[in-house]
Amino acid sequence: MDVTPRNIVNVSGDCFDYVRVFSDGMWNVRHGESILQHSLVRFHVQLIVIFLLVNSFHSVLRRFHFTHFTSEILAGIVLGPTIWRDNDRIDRLFPTVERNQVFASLSKIGYILFSFLIGVRMEPSLIWKTGRTATFLATLLFIFHHIAMLSIEVTFDRDKEKLTAGFVLAKEAFSAIYFASITTTEFVMYAYCYFLSATGDEVGLHYGYGPLIFGLAVPARSPLAEVLVAKFDTLVSGFFLPLMAVFCSSKINLFQFIHEFKDAVHLQISFIGYVMKLLVTFIGAYFCKIPVRHAIALTIILNAKGITEVAQFLSFGDIKDFDAASGIFLVFLLQAFQPLLIKKLYNPADQYIGHQNKSIEKASDDAELQILACAHRQEDAVAAIKVLQHSNPTKQSPLSVYGLCLEELVSSSTPLLINHQLGQKMSSYKVSRSQPSIDIFKYFKSQYKKFVRVNMFTAVSPLKQMHEDICRLSFDKACSLVILPFHKKWNSRGKMVSSNTDIRNLNITVLERAPCSVGILIDRTRTQGLSSIFHASTYRVAALFFGGPDDREAVAYALRMAGRSGVHLTVMRFITPTTEQVYHDWDYMLNSEFLRILKLGVSEKWQYRLRRGDRRRHQTEPQALSGLSEWMDLQELGPVGDLLSSEDITSSISVLVVQQQIMKASHSSTLN
Repeated sequence: MDVTPRNIVNVSGDCFDYVRVFSDGMWNVRHGESILQHSLVRFHVQLIVIFLLVNSFHSVLRRFHFTHFTSEILAGIVLGPTIWRDNDRIDRLFPTVERNQVFASLSKIGYILFSFLIGVRMEPSLIWKTGRTATFLATLLFIFHHIAMLSIEVTFDRDKEKLTAGFVLAKEAFSAIYFASITTTEFVMYAYCYFLSATGDEVGLHYGYGPLIFGLAVPARSPLAEVLVAKFDTLVSGFFLPLMAVFCSSKINLFQFIHEFKDAVHLQISFIGYVMKLLVTFIGAYFCKIPVRHAIALTIILNAKGITEVAQFLSFGDIKDFDAASGIFLVFLLQAFQPLLIKKLYNPADQYIGHQNKSIEKASDDAELQILACAHRQEDAVAAIKVLQHSNPTKQSPLSVYGLCLEELVSSSTPLLINHQLGQKMSSYKVSRSQPSIDIFKYFKSQYKKFVRVNMFTAVSPLKQMHEDICRLSFDKACSLVILPFHKKWNSRGKMVSSNTDIRNLNITVLERAPCSVGILIDRTRTQGLSSIFHASTYRVAALFFGGPDDREAVAYALRMAGRSGVHLTVMRFITPTTEQVYHDWDYMLNSEFLRILKLGVSEKWQYRLRRGDRRRHQTEPQALSGLSEWMDLQELGPVGDLLSSEDITSSISVLVVQQQIMKASHSSTLN
């Protein structure tokens, strides 16, 4: 009778565990066995459970501005011994580190790719362009960091191995861990190997150094860098890094952490070191005359913790060790609340909130009109100049146009704002995608040399941060209007061909934070070429007036257009019974006075195919719009703008949806 267990294979007298990888299917599982005994099936189930937990936590925590990394650590804690102590079932599904080498290997592979992408995105040449303040703070932190580590090295020289975990906890990540080593005779060998780009454990360096150096060898912003980032970024940030964070944090035992907190010497040393680094950074920032609130925010940013610190625990001993687990928990606490503190201390939108009224409605007739026209691609630039050419530049009231070409940042981690008037150019490795748009704005300038001034800029940044470039440039140039392209595009037959949600979110953010008036341009016209734009004779302009600041701003811009020959303006005012009932309202009086001035200065010779609708802030909610408000798909456009952007409209027209500048103090524009 054969008594050899079924999961044991005898080969030449030696016994090996038989690892079951593939399964015959859940319907072919034998009695007394589990389908989770097959490693591939168990791995798939583990992935499903992990990412379900992570996304469930993030769907709730993101409403409170917590990062995705926080959700990953929480998911790991839920799957760890804190919740499932002495539970055999969960231990079989999520085994300990000794038996779960698959997740350990995938985590290290993910960190290797992460280090490589960091090197690809880095631009070492920017080191020579660093300002004095940044250089001073970096030098101060570097000197303090290594002096502190040297003092600890001398004090605890007899216990170097245990102290390693303490170094990691305090983000002595790449430098501090090896400081004890490079102070010995191996310094020359390490330096020599570093400059030869030696990698991996073969030379004693951390396994993340080799990929980092290899990534630095790839020219930043080159086509190769773009392809590498596009291919690997989603895989690394969406799969490997969350897997690593969950795997490391699954070893945290909060009950053990609380019970043995008094004995956690390395954790206490790390926390004290972290506080000291905060103090030194703040003192240095304050010495550089940085405002207190900004100095505190900068201090937190320079000492931030994250995935890099967690990754270090994959390299030093058993991850379930108390010091390592408590270190990950400390990183979790710091990382969870640091973004909230920074958001509270520093909000870039505050500097853009209007204190001075720069709206077109309040602008003087003989003042220069400054407009920022944004373009993601060539079609957006063409649509913008079709509006700009009818802004009626004259000798008394010239037009200043700032063309901003928007490019998404892909192959680098450093955003750029390029001023083409200063001779700044894109990387020599590629031709800028914004060059066709730049040529269109230059052609517009050549057609109106006398009273039009055109300045070109290119912003290269992530879509989620692109609003910063738009708001900052409009603020610095004191623009009265920002023209944004609509996120939907139509073909020559009037059929919608594309819709970009990221561009829509960008427009919404600019509407909320812009320091001036904003117009979203919905372009449906069929352009036969640039020459046809500048040689057209007559145009019709229609302004829809329901009442409110946005409507007044739209009509004020239309009035400026009406001064151009060949333009016919029609202002349509919508009046309902409720309008007459609010005659005592301050906004109603402003509307009446505005229309009275309009009638006095109006003429009868304007024409241009543009429908101009108000956005959200009507004086009241007219009965004519009550039904439209219930069926709006695009809240940022308001009921009329949403209607005019409908796919059912196939006419060759353009719509400019206007929002007047939002002032910081209520009624500040009227009181002034």
